Amino acid sequence: MAEIDEAREEISYKKFWLGISIAIFLSIGGWLIDSSDRSGFLIFLASIVECCLMVVIYTTHKSITQDIKKLKDK
Repeated sequence: MAEIDEAREEISYKKFWLGISIAIFLSIGGWLIDSSDRSGFLIFLASIVECCLMVVIYTTHKSITQDIKKLKDK
């Protein structure tokens, strides 16, 4: 039973960080929309961070779904 509880805690922890990543992604995206007249370098840097966050969000989501499938099989 402790193994299942540990897996659930790990999924919860990953869901927490997924939520944080999405909040940061939306915040930077809003800033990008709002500051189209700013420095080109800052917009370029924010765009790169957005792309990295998309990868992080996707991999975290995939990891969560794989963990849920493993938990379902137990």
